[in-house]
Amino acid sequence: MPCGPTWSWRVAGDGDLEIGASQLLATSATEPIGMLMLTMRKAVRSLSRERGLALLAWAAACSLFWLTAANALAYDIVNRWSATQIDGGGLQRGDPVTLRWSIVPDGQSYSRSNNSELVEFLDAAWGVRPGPRRFDFTSRPWWTVIDNAYAQYSRVSGVLLDYVPELTLAGTSTGLFGDIRIGGEIIDGTPGGTLADNTFPNSGDMRIDTSRGGDGSIGSYFRTEAGLRNLVIHETGHGVGLGHTEFVNNSAKAVMEGGLRTDIWGLQFDDVYALNRQYGDPRERDGGNDNAITASFLGDFGTTGSSSIGVDATASA
Repeated sequence: MPCGPTWSWRVAGDGDLEIGASQLLATSATEPIGMLMLTMRKAVRSLSRERGLALLAWAAACSLFWLTAANALAYDIVNRWSATQIDGGGLQRGDPVTLRWSIVPDGQSYSRSNNSELVEFLDAAWGVRPGPRRFDFTSRPWWTVIDNAYAQYSRVSGVLLDYVPELTLAGTSTGLFGDIRIGGEIIDGTPGGTLADNTFPNSGDMRIDTSRGGDGSIGSYFRTEAGLRNLVIHETGHGVGLGHTEFVNNSAKAVMEGGLRTDIWGLQFDDVYALNRQYGDPRERDGGNDNAITASFLGDFGTTGSSSIGVDATASA
């Protein structure tokens, strides 16, 4: 459970123990000291007793590091999912979730629109040729962009997003619907105005604006990989309970800043902190790793040399 710039400690001639930075952290600087130290103690227990002194020093250093860096963390947590189709109810902070997502077929209603028209809109934006209506959306290039965007959530957090089709290949209902349903309609009639909006848990439905320019053109934020990807990641951030990140003191970029950023690839440092605070990291799935029996194996420590856990974050993809 790394926490910051790489530090090293020497333990009675046994070599150095190097702890590096990581994108994944389950507790933030804004949490009480007791919670922060609890996270550190869990990390200590998951490693070898021989390194206990070094790890306790690491825990103390991490506590100081994150407490002094509190003003650099500007994410906003609104709430989280307490019940999903797959997980059932009773979910609490730190519990991982599996969320189903689906595309609302054109002409159908859902919580955000009486007549969704997203499929035809994105087909036009991505050059899907007109022809017999195909009900398998997974063949669309824009569906792949959305699916890749959602894959990042599972790589960096305890949020797993699983696609379910609402229609069969014959166009009849499958009886399946996402916890998060994605549809679209004209929101404000102004291209480049409100691009999309999203509800918070325990709902997470997304509505994408289908406004076009006077010449019928579609904005680049819907027809390019970077635009659509980060739009979906940002709106789904709201859908899992995140508010807008505040940009302060020249802080790091975040996909949850207000507005749409296309100069970054999806979730960034502060975004991941917030997700880990609410849903844990990827290792929390399948029962978690919170005790000695289920702890994740981090490798053997030798009596010489050094061992590194985690690396400095250079990309969130």
